[in-house]
Amino acid sequence: MACELSIAASVIAVATLAYSSSKTLYQTISAIYDTPEILVHLKTDVETLYETIHSLQQELEKKDTNAALSDAQKSNLREIMPTLQACHIACDEFNSKIDRLMRRSKDGQTSWRDRLKLQFQEKEIGGFQARLASYKSTLAIALDFATLKTASENLDVTKGLETKIEEATTLLTGQIQGLQIGLQAILDASSESGELVQANPQCQLTEAQQSEVLHAIEQQTVALSHCYRACMAVFKETTKATGHDYKYVKASKEARLLMGDLGNVEGGALHTFRNIEVDGGWVVAGNMAGESAKDFFK
Repeated sequence: MACELSIAASVIAVATLAYSSSKTLYQTISAIYDTPEILVHLKTDVETLYETIHSLQQELEKKDTNAALSDAQKSNLREIMPTLQACHIACDEFNSKIDRLMRRSKDGQTSWRDRLKLQFQEKEIGGFQARLASYKSTLAIALDFATLKTASENLDVTKGLETKIEEATTLLTGQIQGLQIGLQAILDASSESGELVQANPQCQLTEAQQSEVLHAIEQQTVALSHCYRACMAVFKETTKATGHDYKYVKASKEARLLMGDLGNVEGGALHTFRNIEVDGGWVVAGNMAGESAKDFFK
């Protein structure tokens, strides 16, 4: 798609699906007049999600040519396409789940049986909410980055964006690690129960369910990994203006370290250097000309 259309147009096409799915889910929850408490916060999160997607669509429609986007912005947009697709699928699936859970409720009123079923689904709803939080934060960063003309035009705005990236990547890293732990636990349990499955055919259903869970975990890990790379594509660009914080660096023996920029960097990034130890090595903290770097690393 990206070869035939601009990257902006490609993202807009996927965002249209994600917007429709998330708004439909919001409307489904809103139609429950006596909304159970477990869904109240979710409804707010879904509303913020589809509003963010809509704002991103509008911004990209203004820049619907590759020439209007920097290389870093294009890289970020390529990574958020899978995120938008994941939003579309997740919201559609959860909307169908609510329809199944609420099939006894009528005229917006929740039957006591359906309300009880929702309470039993509390952990699953919480997990879905956490997924949406990751998607939402990634898309909000993409929106901010799409509206940023240059990273150096307003350092306060750029630093604020970096703070959002740090918060988002911390959340993403934690979720990915949690999924990996869960995946390993399922694999270990499946290996240990192999003999039981052979001895008891009734365990075959459990095995099939485990396979479905493993697939879901893998798909979610892929989606979160794209979120992480999308954030890092923005971070790589913003640090050109805000600089890096070099700390707890130790150079010893024959070590040669360059901390800073190679050559003259437009915008004049301000790097900070803290707790640098040099014991027999060579360290340059700051900018170094290309020709000098060749001699330095010989």
